[in-house]
Amino acid sequence: MSSETVNTSGPTTGTGPSTNPAQVVYHGDLTSIKFNGLNYLDWSRAVIIALGGRRLLGYVNGEIKAPAETDAKYSDWRATDYGVMAAINNTILPELGRNFLGAATARDMWLAIETTYSHKGDDAKLFEIKESIRKCTQGNRSMQEYYSELQGLWDELKVCEKPCPNCVQTGEKNKVFDFLMGLNPEYESVRSMVFAQLSLPPIGSVYYAIQ
Repeated sequence: MSSETVNTSGPTTGTGPSTNPAQVVYHGDLTSIKFNGLNYLDWSRAVIIALGGRRLLGYVNGEIKAPAETDAKYSDWRATDYGVMAAINNTILPELGRNFLGAATARDMWLAIETTYSHKGDDAKLFEIKESIRKCTQGNRSMQEYYSELQGLWDELKVCEKPCPNCVQTGEKNKVFDFLMGLNPEYESVRSMVFAQLSLPPIGSVYYAIQ
């Protein structure tokens, strides 16, 4: 298996890479998931995890800023940024990846992909996901299968919705409501138990209480 050594920088404060860049060795692709235009959620998560594990996430989320071109550290930053762009592009099908090769930085490439495929702010897509959540019920499936489908829909919803720092608590409550509404009738006592508590427990606690 081939390997490629990329000179990168650790966490930063201020506008540029740290003065102690680490040596990060890649073994193969960032992820085995190949982006095909339809699997943005799974692909983006896998890439974020891979870049975070290599201390390169700052190049796509904006935390690692480009130093001035006259700065002695600019050459290292530029080389690493190109390396991140190449690594991301290698996880995309060629017919899609070529559309983003004109990006100036890894950050620009990432935002271009997000804008094109994440459906963020797309009201029609949001309606479609919320309608799927409303119709999602346990039926003949196991509790795990039912919860997994809801979890996937919630994740899609999170990607499509615009950031709302003040909506976190409301979103958690909605998950509990979604989950309880779709349960089979024999779990009516569980619904009563949950709502009898002084404060609504998080969705994870509700799910594991039923397991």
